[in-house]
Amino acid sequence: MDELACRILDWEMTDESLRVLGEGLEMLSSLQFLKLTFMNFGQITDKGVHNFSETLSRLNSLQLIHLIWFQLLRITDKSLKTLGNTLQKKKCLKSFYLSLFECPNITDEGMRALSSSLQKITSLQVVGLYLHSFPKITDESFIALSTCLSKLDCLQSIILLIMRFPKITDKSLETLGQNLKMLTSLQTIRLRFADCEQITKEALETLHKDLEKLSHLKDLSITP
Repeated sequence: MDELACRILDWEMTDESLRVLGEGLEMLSSLQFLKLTFMNFGQITDKGVHNFSETLSRLNSLQLIHLIWFQLLRITDKSLKTLGNTLQKKKCLKSFYLSLFECPNITDEGMRALSSSLQKITSLQVVGLYLHSFPKITDESFIALSTCLSKLDCLQSIILLIMRFPKITDKSLETLGQNLKMLTSLQTIRLRFADCEQITKEALETLHKDLEKLSHLKDLSITP
């Protein structure tokens, strides 16, 4: 098997159930495409994410990883660091999508660590981040993220859906625009900043005007 998509909707995941799932995944040594959706991640701790990351580290053929995790009420920056450390060792990884919902304990420290790890995956062509409800995150995280992504010479597509980040401001958009313009390989940029009360309509419009001048872009979408 080289492709697996799994959705666990009603079952409340625990560190132990995540460990057992990981043991099963390790048997799929030729797996190239992995998509996992967990709707109830509320009982998962940093230990569970650590064990799962260990599983990912042993799947050496992965080219696409798509993780969708809801209700991350107990995980901390340590989980993003652990996941990032695993990802940066993936020499074949071309596409990475991460969807995280309800993360009250994640701070700029965790986002900086994840961004730094993504920068080291030189094979990456697609990055998609769908992040919802991060009350502690500030502009510092987005400055770090866009700076790190600007180092990926093979990157062709960036998708960012950011919702309910009360502390980020127009400064994030300004830095994002400056860094994205450095990526001459980019063909697709899709950005959405929803329910981010300090992001202004004017800043979004300015970002769109700046990026639409890039001749190599084929798909540009920026929405509030």
